[in-house]
Amino acid sequence: MAVNATSSAVPTWTPKENPEALVVPVLGKIEGASNPESSELLLDGEHFVFGNCTLVMDHPEGAERGYPLVYVEGEAFVTLGRIGPDRKVELIKRNVAEGLTGTLGIDVIKADNPAVKAGTAFVAEGAYPASPRGGTKLNMDYRPRLVAIDALGAGKIGEIPLGPESVIGRRFNRIEHPNGVAADSEGNLYFGDIANGRLEGGTPAMYRIPREAIAGLMAGDDAAGALVTRILMPSHVNGLTVSPVDQSIWAVSCAYNPEDGGGVYRVTAEDFKTGRTPKPNMKGLGSGVLDGIGVTKRGNVLVSCPMTGELHIFTAEGDQRVIMTSEGKPAGLPPDFNVCYPKSLGGEPAILLPDLSLGKGPEEASVAVLDLSGY
Repeated sequence: MAVNATSSAVPTWTPKENPEALVVPVLGKIEGASNPESSELLLDGEHFVFGNCTLVMDHPEGAERGYPLVYVEGEAFVTLGRIGPDRKVELIKRNVAEGLTGTLGIDVIKADNPAVKAGTAFVAEGAYPASPRGGTKLNMDYRPRLVAIDALGAGKIGEIPLGPESVIGRRFNRIEHPNGVAADSEGNLYFGDIANGRLEGGTPAMYRIPREAIAGLMAGDDAAGALVTRILMPSHVNGLTVSPVDQSIWAVSCAYNPEDGGGVYRVTAEDFKTGRTPKPNMKGLGSGVLDGIGVTKRGNVLVSCPMTGELHIFTAEGDQRVIMTSEGKPAGLPPDFNVCYPKSLGGEPAILLPDLSLGKGPEEASVAVLDLSGY
């Protein structure tokens, strides 16, 4: 893999065609998930949460309009698991928040604000297209939002609306397909809009919600909306993450826009101030359809390619490997994921890796915890 150090010491990568395998241990799995996507560790270093999307294939109107997958209204939920001191992975509570639709991204606020405390999870929810279970028509009157969840207590405790009449909708445009959530160490929140262009007004973009705006957005205060900034993206925005190295935001986009080809982007605070879209740090990985991204404290970048079933790691030293387990690929269809630091690993990283498991029924998927020690 070619690595080019830029003036800011941030590398750009050219992917290898056949990278070597990096075999890592599996600490455990939680079975019985329903098309899970995105998982994050809570601030106690033991408990973690993940969203269950709940999808159907071959929906009548969805197929007619070219949507191979449709989200089932009200059947998405958030699950609580635990990585114990003995490194045992176990299910704690199947539903800590339910009645959702299309949970596509989750992260945990790291600092208190007037509306919610540190440790609150925000999940991107309300995806398009959606339909009731057994329905033949798509629901155009859906409700995109970021739902605040107290996973160890009350469950759903509030939301940031993202529809056309919301504060953010009035400031910018309706959020078509909220996808990917990240939170930095100062309590700021980030999310993406996949905006596939099939609804009027959708714009592929990444949004920054400063800590001081969260309470106002939850209360419907337009003054809070003036604090929100965004960066337009060249294609569908999927996973987001915050680098523990320098608090920059990393994002991946899909290749449904042929001119984009799918890319990995590093976005800084200055980019959000100017509205400038940075050049990608990498393009041309796999099929170009990228979904999840993670960064370790050592500066290693991980990217998932769901169509090829691969999870890649690009090291700060310039190497590229494909992450495998002793049984082969760690997931059949790896979507959004997160790198975390469980207390039981003593400062070493782990990967919370869902398997979207398209074509399987409810409760037939899993979320794995992989030991990434040393990276």
